[in-house]
Amino acid sequence: MTGRASAASPPGAARRAWSAALALAFVLAADAAAAARRPEEPVRIGVLAQRGMEEALRAWVPTARHLGERIPSRSFAVVPLAQSELSDAARSGQVDFVITNAAHLAALGVEAGARPIATLRASDDHEYGSLFGAVVFARSERTDLATFADLRGKRFAAASRDSFGGFHLAWRELARAGIDPDTDFARLGFLGLPQDEVVYAVIAGEYDAGTVRAGLLEQLAAEEKIDLAEIRVVAPRDPPRFPYRLSTPLYPEWAIAALRTTPGALSAEVMLALLAMPRHGPAAQSGGYRGWTVPLDYEPVRELLSALRLGPYAPVTLDDLWHVARRRADWLIWGGLALAVVLGHAVWVEALVRRRTRELVAANEALRREMAERRDAEDAARRHHEALTHVSRVSLMGEMATTIAHELNQPLAAVTSYVQGCLRHLAHGAQGGALREGLEQAARQSQRAAGILESIRGFVRKAPRRVERVDVNAACVAVRDLMAAELRERSVALDLALEQAMPQVLASRIEIEQILVNLVRNAAEAIGEAGASGGRIAIATRVLPGAVEITVSDNGPGIAAGKEEEVFRTFFTTKADGLGLGLAICQSIAEAHGGSIRLERGAEGGAAFSLRLPSVAASDAGLLVAAQ
Repeated sequence: MTGRASAASPPGAARRAWSAALALAFVLAADAAAAARRPEEPVRIGVLAQRGMEEALRAWVPTARHLGERIPSRSFAVVPLAQSELSDAARSGQVDFVITNAAHLAALGVEAGARPIATLRASDDHEYGSLFGAVVFARSERTDLATFADLRGKRFAAASRDSFGGFHLAWRELARAGIDPDTDFARLGFLGLPQDEVVYAVIAGEYDAGTVRAGLLEQLAAEEKIDLAEIRVVAPRDPPRFPYRLSTPLYPEWAIAALRTTPGALSAEVMLALLAMPRHGPAAQSGGYRGWTVPLDYEPVRELLSALRLGPYAPVTLDDLWHVARRRADWLIWGGLALAVVLGHAVWVEALVRRRTRELVAANEALRREMAERRDAEDAARRHHEALTHVSRVSLMGEMATTIAHELNQPLAAVTSYVQGCLRHLAHGAQGGALREGLEQAARQSQRAAGILESIRGFVRKAPRRVERVDVNAACVAVRDLMAAELRERSVALDLALEQAMPQVLASRIEIEQILVNLVRNAAEAIGEAGASGGRIAIATRVLPGAVEITVSDNGPGIAAGKEEEVFRTFFTTKADGLGLGLAICQSIAEAHGGSIRLERGAEGGAAFSLRLPSVAASDAGLLVAAQ
């Protein structure tokens, strides 16, 4: 491709070429769409001009014209620049896109945030058209030069120290072989551009070996300038169907890249326009290439530059520092002033610290005098705290005693009721069947009282809760049997509406029954206080997704509106002699089992308490103990 060759222009001619280039750029880039006086400024494409400004304009202005035709809302201008000038323009935002070689693109990625949007196709080859490498060669009779290691101590020729394809690619492979070109060659010669001179010098025997861009040997042979039979490739590589002699890995071709300040939408439009360019159209023919493809991976190029410490990875020298100082003189001046201000502030702060230190030394004496007074005050506070702690312990013991008495009162009252019933049966000459039933019920209530005491003792010891798989329907039937005698005395009927095929829950059965007994007794007492006849209580069960629900409802007076949440608060009660602990305990037990309890208005006007507990799957059958 025309724009990829490298040649330096004379310093005097560079200024003249630059002036002509600017004028020619805007003349050649002014196509029919641009003549319509577009409101936007032209999109500036900075091009690496390795063969001079005029040649770069000749090669790349048709590409800019193609972009203007594909994107009629914008105009495009080519700005040919030398490598250092192109780098400055990219960093300062003077150009919107850059077209350059792979090594320079990798450097601009670090310096200016350049990101490739399309890679150039140098040939029609589908697989290798966007890749290139380098060949290291010697005269055909030099059979002693087979590998890179064989080049140690030999004379070696290249185009330029700064040439990526003409030296850097071979340098990377020489470094892999442990060869430093500056110290391990008998002579290292840079013969300039075009790279043809390197080929002629090796064939003439002036150098033992040399390196050029892959494809140049075949081009010179096609032009009948050399005979390939005179050439021997050092460390040859043979990728399938690659058309040229090769000694290095393949790297991506030139690319067009957007910069950090380039709008994303514009980048996308340019990329699509380039990908749509005909391979043999006017723009491609003028540039000496075959269209564009999606951007390739340029990470191998960055790895090469990093390994050789080139470009943005080169070590900083005094010349670099002096160059930066001249370019950023204004920043250095302001930085020096800022540093002076910081140093002055530091001196002032140091003086303040010294003065403050003297004040602190004087204050230490006063602090020592205050320490004795503070110790006396702390002793007094400690004694006061111990007294308050004692009072708190006494209060807690009283509250626990009240709670225990409330919980035990229910089963003990039932035991008393059943025993008195048995005594009345005996007085009337009852037979063993009736007595047995009453004594069995009294025994169950005694076991319930023992279970409550065990639960309280476990709570005090922080022992794990004993749980098991519980059939909620069976628990409801057991509560009905436990409360039967008491409800008969109160003339209250208890109905069961149990859903079949209920899943089991993992819980403490005695605690679940404790909740249900508490709810049934509360309902019975509420019906009795209302003095209504025909009192009825219903226990119903149903299956919910992942849970079961037990509802205890009655036809009593219900709970006043707005008190649904308040009834679960500790010490809240509507009874004249109540303690306000029963529902609070029920809620605590439900939450400890991962469930909940709530109050709603019943279907018959009374209260309806619903207890929800998570159901357990059959796969959890082995779980018998859950830690609280």
